[in-house]
Amino acid sequence: MATKNEQKWQVNYEQLKDYILEHHQLPDKKKVENRGLLNWWKYNKKLIKSGKLDAERIALLEALSNMRLKKEEPRLRSACFEKYTVDMKAGHRRGVPDGCDADEQEEQADLLR
Repeated sequence: MATKNEQKWQVNYEQLKDYILEHHQLPDKKKVENRGLLNWWKYNKKLIKSGKLDAERIALLEALSNMRLKKEEPRLRSACFEKYTVDMKAGHRRGVPDGCDADEQEEQADLLR
């Protein structure tokens, strides 16, 4: 039988998992309604760094971390789009690279403007 603390940990884990599945990120620290989940996440990261969290829980938290969209993996970007926007930001208006859809590049570029 799980202790009360173990049950509470599991409940927080499930709530954070549901949040990440829906929003693809950790809760916003500026929004009060989910700040407790973010604080729980940060507290567990501190426990990992101090070596006080068991391997099973570390694995569960790593799985949550892997479910988030990383900043390096934006939702709307493709390899073609990356090259196109780098050129635009540098002030170069070059043609769309071979194999890329020009309309798609324009639509995604509009999102950055």
